[in-house]
Amino acid sequence: ATAQVDGTFELGICECHSPSGAFCTKLILSNLSISGFQNSSFIALPDLEELDLSHNTLGQIDLALLPANLKHLNLSAVGIAELSFGDSTLRSSSELEVVDVSYNALADVDVGLVPHSLLSLNASHNRISMIWPGAMRLVQLNPFVALERMNLSSNALTTVDLSVFPQSIRWLDISNNSMTE
Repeated sequence: ATAQVDGTFELGICECHSPSGAFCTKLILSNLSISGFQNSSFIALPDLEELDLSHNTLGQIDLALLPANLKHLNLSAVGIAELSFGDSTLRSSSELEVVDVSYNALADVDVGLVPHSLLSLNASHNRISMIWPGAMRLVQLNPFVALERMNLSSNALTTVDLSVFPQSIRWLDISNNSMTE
């Protein structure tokens, strides 16, 4: 489907009508029934810092295909069951600061693989039943991890060992889980 977004971009997914995609720092593509995109979809948007793909039917997404300058990514309610931040090159070079993957079907999030720049991760309203202690210890031992805010509310957690979270965490929401311990 083709749709105008602020009179500048046509979605197919991104064909830019200007000589370059420069100066476009925020792109909202929510509620457009997008089911996927091509490897080159965002290549014309080198300055893109904020991308909202929420409420689409993506099912899966390769974060390595997104623009390198991206700081805010909203993938809430897109039907993803897995989240991968890719290889170590992406984790160390990524500028991602805020990721929202709420209201999906995630069973776990490998926090040991989050980009070093990530400050906030919203993984609420998923199916997460366990925080992998080994992954969190990797985060604890990594001096480059900046993660300060994590929302794991309304998942399927039954127990959480708070000592496994990195010292950088300043705000943690684990409410509305079925804690037994």
